[in-house]
Amino acid sequence: MPYKDKEKGRQRAKENYWKNREKRILQVKRYYKKNWAKRNKQKKQWAKKNKEKLREYRKNYYKRYYQTEKGKAILKKSGKKWLESNKFKRLCHYAVRNAIRRSELIKPKRCTQCNRKIRMLGHHPNYTKPLDVLWVCHDCHMAFHHLNFTRKPE
Repeated sequence: MPYKDKEKGRQRAKENYWKNREKRILQVKRYYKKNWAKRNKQKKQWAKKNKEKLREYRKNYYKRYYQTEKGKAILKKSGKKWLESNKFKRLCHYAVRNAIRRSELIKPKRCTQCNRKIRMLGHHPNYTKPLDVLWVCHDCHMAFHHLNFTRKPE
């Protein structure tokens, strides 16, 4: 029943909210607990259908996040942590860079795995041999680290 006096109606709605707040919170919690598996399944199906959309969203999200003060601090902290825990790997990276500068190593123009002509990255299969490097493109490098397969030549 609407009130003629709007202020009185608002006051009544506030009172009703606070009176039933705990009850409503419990209802919502029970609902989410009961339907968790169903919602999780729906989320996974959506993510499977919209891989590109999700990837683009995450890419933009992290791009914006790492431009904030908090994001910059976390990025700096994680970089320092990596350097401290991977000193030997870092020394190998320096050795390769210096060898290229001194022309002891020659960086090829094409990927050794897929033969694409783009920016090359040095992959160390074994860090005990710092100058034994595979020159690969970004996609092949990710495959070495995450997927453990080689790309087919294009």
